[in-house]
Amino acid sequence: MVEFSVFAAGNESVLKFQNSTLSDVLEVIHYVVRIILLTYCLWSSLKIYKSYKAWSLDQFSNIETISFRWFRNFIYFMISWLVCREILFVLDEILELSFYQDWWWNLPLVLTAFYVGLQGYSQPQPKRILFSLNLAKTKAPAALETGKVLVQKEWNRKIDENNYYLQPELTLNNLARQLHENLRELSNAIKQEYGVNFNDFINQKRVVAFEQRIAVNDQQQFTLLSLAYESGFNSKATFHRAFKKTQKGYPKRVF
Repeated sequence: MVEFSVFAAGNESVLKFQNSTLSDVLEVIHYVVRIILLTYCLWSSLKIYKSYKAWSLDQFSNIETISFRWFRNFIYFMISWLVCREILFVLDEILELSFYQDWWWNLPLVLTAFYVGLQGYSQPQPKRILFSLNLAKTKAPAALETGKVLVQKEWNRKIDENNYYLQPELTLNNLARQLHENLRELSNAIKQEYGVNFNDFINQKRVVAFEQRIAVNDQQQFTLLSLAYESGFNSKATFHRAFKKTQKGYPKRVF
């Protein structure tokens, strides 16, 4: 509002304002406010991403096309760009750098723009996802936290007998419907009984199924990737990630 009032007053008012102490003070205030707002926005974006990641691992067995890792990387790129820019601004004030010397703060921004463009072009179109922070923060009632009700019903045995984990697009919601169980109770039972989220739970079963296929002699004619697909995985990246996790060990074996 101050700058607008000065601008509206005319040319002489603008020149007087530019040479005043008030102009320098307002410039510093604007700079500090801008840094605070950018920091808050980036921090909030990372917080939302982490909530979404935790929620998606509890809901989906394959998250390759819905992981939004490109969004996380974009935030990190923006943070790097801002840090680089501020460092060069400080150096410019101290060393009085030329335009060609302090131009380099633009380079990280250019790389960020290229990254977002390439990732946006190559990213597979995900299915419709209904996510909210309130949904991610929802916890099961205390009476359901032990998961004992579902364990007594032998829900894990049903999963193994019917090979539900071989369905590539299996979700927690789909599994709960097939088992005729409550979704929130099933999610809690998995966490309480095995100490893992739904994604790790199902993918470990797939890894074991893959290992069983490898051990059968008449399966040697197939490629490892084809066996991984037969075991329920829908991408090489998902399989590699799950297999590496399994080698590190889980709190409990789910088979």
